[in-house]
Amino acid sequence: MFITDDNIISGDMVLIKFEDNKHYFEVKNIEITDDYKLLVEANEVGYWATKFDNKENFDLRSLTGIGVTLIKDKVTLSKIDDMSCWC
Repeated sequence: MFITDDNIISGDMVLIKFEDNKHYFEVKNIEITDDYKLLVEANEVGYWATKFDNKENFDLRSLTGIGVTLIKDKVTLSKIDDMSCWC
């Protein structure tokens, strides 16, 4: 989950960079906070072997404070879709 001022809708893709690796997330749920920001819930997508839930003993709290970037580039979106299909 993250909070943003950006106009994000369900199905949008976002990126975070962690330890020189890119991690992609698809926006699933959005709520409006009391101060009119968006509280966004997103699920990680992309190549399964690089996902955070495949890292042994990974602590999600280490992601606190990392920036989130909205992805609108169609080429990148297509690559994310392809990676999600890899076995």
